[in-house]
Amino acid sequence: DADLADIIAQGIQIRTGTKVDGAAKLIEEGFAAVFVAPGLWKAHSLPIEGMDAAGVTNAVDFLSLCHTDGQAATDLVRGKNVAVIGGGSVAMDVTHSARQLGANRIYAISLEGMNELPAMEDELATAIVEGVFFVAQCEVTKVLTEDGQVVGLEGREVEWKEPGVLLPHNAQPIEGTSFTLRVGVVVQAIGQGATATAGQIVASTGRFIEVDDSMSTSQAGVYAGGDIVRGA
Repeated sequence: DADLADIIAQGIQIRTGTKVDGAAKLIEEGFAAVFVAPGLWKAHSLPIEGMDAAGVTNAVDFLSLCHTDGQAATDLVRGKNVAVIGGGSVAMDVTHSARQLGANRIYAISLEGMNELPAMEDELATAIVEGVFFVAQCEVTKVLTEDGQVVGLEGREVEWKEPGVLLPHNAQPIEGTSFTLRVGVVVQAIGQGATATAGQIVASTGRFIEVDDSMSTSQAGVYAGGDIVRGA
């Protein structure tokens, strides 16, 4: 609110609910420059069995639901065991929101060990106080379903092939460490990528919009920044 108040006080006009067909079109309409910062809104999903079941969602959709339809978000998690896949700040946002909405047991499952979790210390401390169960240095291998509804998940412990490289391809399973958790909701918080719409705003040859040292794109007068340029 403070940020918005400061922007409005400077006489900047804010237009919401407005579709942008392309940065180049804005230049054609007379704008001297366009700065593109749409962020990353396409939630990543694990390529494992059961991810299409009812009760499986992602952090973007769940947190949006918390803001737009609190009753629906409450109905989704209240009284249920919730598994949150991920160990970053967004994952902790999900665990906190689920706790506030009345979830029963909450599990935070991450490839990282407890001393490697990317979430901030105060966020982790809050999760611990709120009774979140950390299932660290583990991976989810399957979502269990009954009649199309999630009823649990299977996972196993992992270790890093190369210490310090905290990336999925560097994790290898540890034999004999399989486990099962009974949950009614699974929320994936494993990162986000660019949407197709974001890629159409500025022509780009890769996953992100390419810029030079001045943040200029390949289109004259069009600049870009934020996650769409540097990644999450």
